[in-house]
Amino acid sequence: MKSFTLDGKRHKIHPKVPISQLRWLVGRQHVSEPDTEIEKLLDTRTTGWPRAAIDSAKRLAVWFHRQNRDLVREMRL
Repeated sequence: MKSFTLDGKRHKIHPKVPISQLRWLVGRQHVSEPDTEIEKLLDTRTTGWPRAAIDSAKRLAVWFHRQNRDLVREMRL
């Protein structure tokens, strides 16, 4: 996975972002959490990272979170 689409825009993933760890971390959050809470979660875990990597990680985390939310919505039908 090198890029993803969020809010109609294509985003590249910064090479410093650990994708599998990020997916695991976001997967442990409740799907009703707002996107801003997911972004705040990453603020404490990305200290010392370059700004581009932090922004990329936040966008990817929100994308994972929205995918999880959609999955739960489908399962509740």
